Amino acid sequence: VQQMMERDSFEKRYRENEPISVREFLYCLMQAWDSVMVKADVELGGQDQTFNLTVARKFMQQEGVEPQVNLLTPLLEGTDGQAKMSKSLGNAIGVLDDPKTQLGMVMSNDDEHIHRNARLTTDLTEEQIAGFEGENPRDAKLAVAEALVTRYHGADAGAREREEFLRVFSRKDAPTEIPEKDAGPPADDGRWWIVALLKACGFAKSTGEARRLVEGGGVHLDEERVGDWQARVPLEGGEVLRVGRRRDARLRI
Repeated sequence: VQQMMERDSFEKRYRENEPISVREFLYCLMQAWDSVMVKADVELGGQDQTFNLTVARKFMQQEGVEPQVNLLTPLLEGTDGQAKMSKSLGNAIGVLDDPKTQLGMVMSNDDEHIHRNARLTTDLTEEQIAGFEGENPRDAKLAVAEALVTRYHGADAGAREREEFLRVFSRKDAPTEIPEKDAGPPADDGRWWIVALLKACGFAKSTGEARRLVEGGGVHLDEERVGDWQARVPLEGGEVLRVGRRRDARLRI
């Protein structure tokens, strides 16, 4: 218990008289005991699991089982630059995402995470990453984005999306292709809820995710930002709904 209470998350809450559930203590013990039961050789985990994995080694020693090797990895911040990358938080780049989405999500990241993203998500060498020092942050992010797309979709896709990004956002050209999406039926007032449009276009899988996109400032309708997740917008057909810098759809009604 003493060791648990020394953890930052517990110590801060205890000091501020915030509740700490017994279940939170039991979680650590049950995770550790699981390693004993399966006689794990190696357990992989993020650095936020350091304590739990260390307890597992202690339990295994007590039970006469060869202690597992703990392999810890740094946590990767999501595209919001704050919380760790998580699909449930809507700030994740999926390995199965299409090349355009992957590149756009990387480009929307904060500049300060360029080196960390390069090191944790691409095959770029340390020498290449060190070369970002003094470079224009946009160019550095573009190199990381291309490398990430290349890793999952091949060099041709990486080069193609890099050129498309430069063409659209540096030279201000229109995208070569904007997919058409059905806007779905309007509300009773003849307008469309922005959240419903985001879900209809496949930009969000849930109302909560769509709300976070809007409140994050990345949703535009014909280049006009939509900042209210409860907004109802009129449509005539042909409007372009854009999320971030790289996901867009021409609305069909």
